[in-house]
Amino acid sequence: MPIRLECPNPKCKVKLTVKEHLAGKRVPCPKCKQPILISAPVDVEALAAAAFDDEPAARQAAQAATIDFICPFCDAELHVPRELGGKQTSCTNPECRRIVKVPMPKDERPDDWRTLKRTGPSGARENVEAGLLFARVAPAVARERALGWLDRVGLRGFGDSYPHQLSGGMRKRVALAQMLVLEPRILLMDEPFSALDVQTRQLMENELLELWSSDRRSVVFITHDLEEAIALSDRVVLLSAGPRTRPIGEFRIDLPRPRDVSEIRLSPRFAELQITIWRALRAEVLRAYARSEQRA
Repeated sequence: MPIRLECPNPKCKVKLTVKEHLAGKRVPCPKCKQPILISAPVDVEALAAAAFDDEPAARQAAQAATIDFICPFCDAELHVPRELGGKQTSCTNPECRRIVKVPMPKDERPDDWRTLKRTGPSGARENVEAGLLFARVAPAVARERALGWLDRVGLRGFGDSYPHQLSGGMRKRVALAQMLVLEPRILLMDEPFSALDVQTRQLMENELLELWSSDRRSVVFITHDLEEAIALSDRVVLLSAGPRTRPIGEFRIDLPRPRDVSEIRLSPRFAELQITIWRALRAEVLRAYARSEQRA
């Protein structure tokens, strides 16, 4: 299937037709000689055929086949083929047309593990102590603190284990130890437990609360799960649907501590908070869903 595109040079804008095998490569414009990055097309006909048989499946296929992100220069919404993840492409906004880097798909992003060394892969302890070594902490002190935090997150004896030897929950515990061993003033956590099953997720949420209770550092926790937000936090801030997300509401969570995330969900006050916050959040959720329907 040929690919049709336009030269991004505003003084040229010559229209080109190139062969599909050139997708992801650069070709010079025949008129102004400016390099043009060829973006691969999405097979719309295949997606439309799938929509005829199963509309939800087609929507999932369309979302899986593309990477959606915001242009850092003009804030335009970009939707590019999945195979361009990690590469560069041109912004589709006619007023921008600048070269932007496409993020990797979420399911292909590597874990924050040091996997390459001169002597081979590194284990859990070496990954936990890496931040301390980068901060020029003495190796013996870094090793002792790393082992101490692995013990605190329930991974005593797993210091030499590699990522493929640990379960999803155990890898998340290593990630927690990696953060907490540095004793940061603020923890930034972006959906850290979203890939876990329900039971492991609740265990990790309780683990986080227990570790947090020892020094009560500030935590900025990003989540799409309203129940998780209420169960963990002292304050919930709602954000509008993108692009150009902005705060639209703030709610104080007056549930008692210490908390068990599975038990606190059964309290009447939890239900009241959930209903109140959901009323404020529902319109934004529907707006985001409608936008995804239009894209599909």
